[in-house]
Amino acid sequence: MSPGGKGLINWIRMAYDKLVLVIVLFVLLVSGILLGVFVDHEKKVLAAALWKRPDVSPKCSQPVDTIALQEAIESLAGPFQLEYGSNRMLVAETRVACVKCGRPIPYDADVCTFKSCGAPQPTAKIASGKKDTDRDRMPDEWEKQHGLNSMTDDAQKDADGDQFTNLEEYRHQTSPKDPADYPAPVSKLRWSRIGRMPLPFSFQSIQHPARDQVLYVLKDKKTRQDYYVKIGDTVKGFEIIGCEKKTKEVHKKGVSTPFIEDVSILKLRKGDKVIALTLGQDASQGDMAAELIFLIDNLKYIVKINDVITLKNIPYKVVDIQKDAVVVSNDSTGKKTALEKVSVADQ
Repeated sequence: MSPGGKGLINWIRMAYDKLVLVIVLFVLLVSGILLGVFVDHEKKVLAAALWKRPDVSPKCSQPVDTIALQEAIESLAGPFQLEYGSNRMLVAETRVACVKCGRPIPYDADVCTFKSCGAPQPTAKIASGKKDTDRDRMPDEWEKQHGLNSMTDDAQKDADGDQFTNLEEYRHQTSPKDPADYPAPVSKLRWSRIGRMPLPFSFQSIQHPARDQVLYVLKDKKTRQDYYVKIGDTVKGFEIIGCEKKTKEVHKKGVSTPFIEDVSILKLRKGDKVIALTLGQDASQGDMAAELIFLIDNLKYIVKINDVITLKNIPYKVVDIQKDAVVVSNDSTGKKTALEKVSVADQ
């Protein structure tokens, strides 16, 4: 190698770190230039895309609607207050909807009490003798006639202690000051449950142990004991009096041919009562029954049709029980009454 070549190699060896630094700086410079060019290009592409699709351009924000907030502040500044002397304490007063804005306002307001509305309200003319100052659903004239306070809500009080409220006395037009004059006791009778009385047996099957012998299998629902009986036998006071052979076609989903199901009916008699049991139907098949509650003393009665209960020495006969209704009749006058279902307010 020539002397000049050796000198170059020696120089590179001595300045190696400087040479590497120069190369790195050069690469960084080139990278920065390329990055700037790329960013500028992407900005132009994005601007062109936004220009072509104005639907994605930024939208100006809308001002906030503060009307509801202003109305709330105004209502707090001037809330409606009950008149002096009201005895309603914390009980909500009667309110109606404003004819314009629909918000709740006092029952007797001439104009809407919301300052943002203020619409005039229609005034209902009170019929003679029907004015109700304390709004307890009893007219002032009737209250004054019977010595009650027409300025105080005393609808739920019992002035004569006969266990009927003043309002109930008004509705039935009896005297709230005479304990011997009270509404019909049936007005305090409610029903709580309606269903069928369970029968003691279920009809399980029919067996033929011999050519001329037929046995009917009954199961005691309480003890789960089986009884094999024939016509004329007696089980726990029930006489087996007959069996009606009966079948029906049953169609099952996905099966084109129906099959025949045995639904024979076995009849049992106890005293003058006859019950019918359907083969294979273990569900309750007994008479319709209802649980009644007399609100005055909270006594409960389990009754069926034609049963008679006595309320305050007045007999009432149960004349009908449906899925959601019970009807009783005054045994003396024959007047029928459909009972209401007991409510939370009754308890």
